[in-house]
This record gives sequence, C-alpha cells and structure tokens, in this order.
Amino acid sequence: MRFFDGAFPGRIIFDHLPKTAGQAVNAWLTQVLGPGCVSPNLYGDHRDLIRRQGGLYSIISGHVHFQNSEQLDPRYQYMTCFREPVDRAISWIFYVLNDAGVARDTIPLKEGARQFLASEGWQSSAEFLESITNPYTEHFCRIFGDGSECDDLKVANALAAIQQYDVVGVYETMPQFLADVAALIGIPAPHELARVNVTSVRRAVDQVTPVLRERIVALNQLDLRLYSEVVAWKAPTAREASTRPTSLTVPKWARYEPKMDRVVTTPDITISAAILCEGYDIRHGQPMTFDIDFALTREVMDLEMGIHLFDSDRRWAFGINSTLLGQTHQSLPSGEYRVTHNLIAHLPAGKYTAGFAFAERLSDEVKELAWHDVMCEFQVFHQVKQAFAGYSYLPAEIHLRPIESEADRGGSDEGFHRFRGSDRRLYTQIGERKGHEIVCTGQPGYLTFGPYISLAAGCYGIVIRGTAGEGGVAGAHVDIAVDKGERILAGCPLGEPDAEGCFVILPVLLDSPCSDLEVRVWVTDTSDLQISLIEIESCQTGELSHVSSDDSHMDKQEEVSMDQGVWDQVSSQ
Repeated sequence: MRFFDGAFPGRIIFDHLPKTAGQAVNAWLTQVLGPGCVSPNLYGDHRDLIRRQGGLYSIISGHVHFQNSEQLDPRYQYMTCFREPVDRAISWIFYVLNDAGVARDTIPLKEGARQFLASEGWQSSAEFLESITNPYTEHFCRIFGDGSECDDLKVANALAAIQQYDVVGVYETMPQFLADVAALIGIPAPHELARVNVTSVRRAVDQVTPVLRERIVALNQLDLRLYSEVVAWKAPTAREASTRPTSLTVPKWARYEPKMDRVVTTPDITISAAILCEGYDIRHGQPMTFDIDFALTREVMDLEMGIHLFDSDRRWAFGINSTLLGQTHQSLPSGEYRVTHNLIAHLPAGKYTAGFAFAERLSDEVKELAWHDVMCEFQVFHQVKQAFAGYSYLPAEIHLRPIESEADRGGSDEGFHRFRGSDRRLYTQIGERKGHEIVCTGQPGYLTFGPYISLAAGCYGIVIRGTAGEGGVAGAHVDIAVDKGERILAGCPLGEPDAEGCFVILPVLLDSPCSDLEVRVWVTDTSDLQISLIEIESCQTGELSHVSSDDSHMDKQEEVSMDQGVWDQVSSQ
C-alpha cells in the first residue's frame, strides 16, 4: 500500500448536531489527522465558517447555522449524525443544567432549562424553548427554504437537504457512522470513542414524568417525523455497508500539526500570571485592566513592556508598548513586579486573545526577554437596546425627504445656485433643522457651512436670507472660504434682515476655479436667527438679478456696489 506524506487534502464540513457525540468524533479525527487538519468545535454561520476557516483546516467541525435557502457548497463534502429526538432533548436539558459553563449567552439557557424541568415543560426562557423545539427540522429546512413553510414542506425540505450529505449517521448505531466517516476520509475506524463533553447526570427517557415526556414529544413532532424518515432512508445503506470490505487499519494520511502560538522565554524573566481583571465578557467601550506578574532574575537596563491583541482570525487587532507610549523603565533591579495595561475596548464584537512581550533596550540593540502570543482570552459584545444586524453596532439614523426641483434644491441656472436650510449639502455644527431652516440652539459655533460646490473663476454675489428673533444677530458673521477652508475670500458681520429677509449681500472674486466653495455662518451663544436660504450668483454682468434691490438694505451694507472698483477691493484683501 502506498502512503501519502502530506496532510489530508480534502474539504469536509462536520455538521455537529448537539448531544450526538460530536466533540468525541472531533477528538478522534484530531488525534488521527492532527489539529492542523481538523478545526476545534466551532459555532457560526455556514458561509462565514468556510470563509474564515476553510484556508486553515481540511475539516471544519462545529455547530453550523444556515441562512435562508443557502444550500450546500459543492466544493465540500458534508457529514452529520442524528439522535432520537426525545432522548436528545432530555440529555440537552440536564447538560445545560449541570455541565454547561456560566457565560453571558448560557445564562438564559440555564435559567430556561431550570424552569422547563420544574414546570414539566410549560415554563421556560425563549432561548431554551427554541433550542429544544424541533431543532433538527429548523436546522436543515433552511438549506432549501426559509423556515416559513408549512410543517409538511419543512420536513420535506429538511430530508431533501440531508440526502445531499455524504455521510449521515445515527447516534444509536454509532459504530456504523464511524466506519462511514473513516471510509470517506481514508483512515482506520476507531475501536471506541473517548467520552468528551458528556452529560454527567441525567434521567433516562423512561425516568422522566409522563407529563414532561408528553410535552417534549409535542415540541418535537416534526423532528420525530424527520428522524423516522432518516432511519428508514439509512436502512438500505446500513445493509450494504455490512457487506463491504473491512476499512483501513493503517492511516492513509500523515498528521499535520498547525503553526503554534509564538512563545519566547529566557532565564532573565519569569512570568507567573496574566489576568484580565474585568473577566471574560467585555462590553464595547468598557475599560480593560490586564495585570501581569513577573520576576526579573537580574538587573535590566531599560525594560520595554508591550501588549498585543489578536482576533479570532489570528489577525493583529492592536498592539502597544511602553516605548511607543514614551515611557522608560531604567535600571530595574532583580525582583518581583506587576505591570498593568489599561485599554478601552473599542473593538468590533467577537473573541480576542491578549499576549504580552518584554524586551531590554540596549544602546545598540533590543534584546527580547519574553514573548507570548496568547496568555488570556476575552470576548467583546455590544450592549444596545436598538436591534441591528451584523457583528458590530454602529449608531445610525435614516432620513427620508422628497426630491425637490432643480431650482429649489440649488441647481445651476445660468450661474445661479440656491440652497434651502433643509438641503443636506449645507451642514451645521450647532444648529437644528426645522422645516426648511437651520435654527440657532444657544451654542456658539458654525450655524451652517458648505455647500462645497465647484465654481469657475469669476465674480459672484453671496446672499444669505432668513429671520432674526428677539436676540437678533448678536455678533454673528459670515466668511467665504475655499481650499478646504484654508483660504478666506471675503467676510463681514451679519446685519439685521431687511423686509425680504436678507442678512447680507457679499461680493466674492474667484481668481481661479474652485471645487469646494463654502459659506460659513458663525454665531454666538446669544445669537437668535434662522437661516432659510443661501444664494450664489455669477455677476459677470455687474449686477445681482436675483437679490433684493431695496436701497435701505444696500445702505446697511455700507453701499456695497457691484462695480469693478469693489471687485478690485475684494481681490486685494
């Protein structure tokens, strides 16, 4: 027989259904093929697991979730194993109660299991009730559907999906399932499986009360039908398997060990503990405190200490050290120390590891004293009341407004542009939009800035319209800027609005084209005004056809005329 020197090169997804000895199967495959070929038991969406883990492992093993009508990936072979639904449900109840660890996501399950058992199945948490109600059918029916179908179609869709799997086993005939898996991969079948992640204390099916058993049966009517269909479908396959030649007794594939986490140790330092004081579950934005106890066995001339965080895909999420922070720790004698790293968890939701590094900075080199890729783990979650999709919460708003005509919203009409206060191209720092106006809020700052439009070189008139309240303009002023606000073309205080609501008519000369002209209105904390309209008009003809011709208003603007002399004055500023 010819043996392969390389690792198992296949692509397999082990769709691990809870309480079907899946972790024991994972341990067997890992022992034979190596942890570089077989993933640990994972949780995640089908496509996401393939994207994130497919390049790392030949066999992706875990609790897989299918999105609606997702279907199987033709590049992969699939295997799974069923268990009689009532027996599985009872095992699940007692496992959650007695053996599942206490974490943020298991607390509602544990409380739900306690209520379910105490009430003979009539009270529970929503999370636990979902986990015990037809989990097989709800899982598989989404490969060909979305779960909203009638019961008969859901069972039919689930069975059709299962029949596409390359290996389907039954817990009650586990040796046959193991033989089929071994034949698929090309390895010897195990004589027995090690006990992994078992339910330590549980009642048998005939030891629960009749009321509780009837309740479990009622919650699993679809799974009982599906299980019967699977067993009937598997029966001919089992008979054929009994006549097959004995499977391999020697592995066909060599074990593959993954690249291990980097660890560097020296006699100069001993690290005794690394603790995240806030625990495993970290809220997004929460302070994190890492305490690391270590001992120096000699004097260190200049100690550098660092922390590095990796995400679940082993990407370097963050790193910092004392040197980057401008700190020095010189001439430290031998002895015991504790270093504390304080961080803020501004990280996307997910699981992370923290590692730590120590080095001695010498005049001509940096000597590495210790490096540990991973010393503790944590997960970040978003605690928000707003429902959202995805793995990270972003504050969001949605605005709907009718599309105005070109003229109303500031379209170009022979060099004329109009922007209402409601136009989103006009921004505000401290104002509030009310209808078509931007209104002062009693804070100093820019009431409006923008619209960052492109204009050709030439002469323009800027008109600002609106109303003033009892407080008046109170020191408000306007300036016109380009080049990202760095170059000021013109500016002046706002006057009180005239009868047509005009605060100011400001001439501007552009000696070259611009792409970001902005009109900035700055107000004080006592200003009481509302901006309703900003108009920008080309004045090549020497007059403003769209602005007020009110003589009194022109007087308030110190008789600003639009003749060539004024443009010369503006240009010289």
